[in-house]
Amino acid sequence: MKNCLFKVCHAINYIITRKNPIKIHSPFLYNMYLNAYKTNYDIPNELLDYENKLKHSNEPLRFQSLGANKRFIETTISYWHRKISCSLNKRLFIIGLAQYFKTNKILELGGGFGFTSALLAMSNTDLEVYTIEGVDDLCKQLLKLKNRLKIDNLHVYNLEFDEAIDEFISKNIKFEIIIIDGSHTYEATLNLINKITKIIAPLSIVILDDINYSYSMYSAWKNIKKIDFFEVKIERYNYGLLIKNSNLSQQFLKI
Repeated sequence: MKNCLFKVCHAINYIITRKNPIKIHSPFLYNMYLNAYKTNYDIPNELLDYENKLKHSNEPLRFQSLGANKRFIETTISYWHRKISCSLNKRLFIIGLAQYFKTNKILELGGGFGFTSALLAMSNTDLEVYTIEGVDDLCKQLLKLKNRLKIDNLHVYNLEFDEAIDEFISKNIKFEIIIIDGSHTYEATLNLINKITKIIAPLSIVILDDINYSYSMYSAWKNIKKIDFFEVKIERYNYGLLIKNSNLSQQFLKI
């Protein structure tokens, strides 16, 4: 009940306090917003068929969640797909960001069923997409999709986030875009943000999903906004953007 009340209050506050993107003064940020949000991309039919099957699959799904608050989850593929999948507009926005930033490497922390990572990889075969999924059964679905569609530039890791990041640090792999869709707790989110600073490129962007998931997640986001490592913080309704660009001044936007 408390979480429902928080989400209602958060939605009202966002609507009241957000600014029109037209008022963005920075040419870099304005062009980024304009180009990324106007991305046109025809989603491959193979991916549309895959997502349609997920939506209607009553196949049971049982696994233990990751992180500090481990619990056993028993559900169906269709229900879990609805719960964790993001909107098409957000997926197209990420493709737009990849194009705008001339991205070489993308990291997705929380691969789920693999639709977003597969879509990104198929949108540009020169792009290397790394997706991390710690839940075994979800990772198996992801690998099946990768192998069925022969997506050679999609790299799948069945690891917890910290383990994967440590591996990238040891190999000195840097990413221009990092998508965080997991670890929905205050402490885990803050720790993750601090850790990924070691694997991001000089010009890069971090997408933190589900900042409106709970009061603790939004509290984490409010603290993340204070981190000077990122020059720009942009708040959208249910996700935040952190931009690393030393040519920009420290600023926060809610649009």
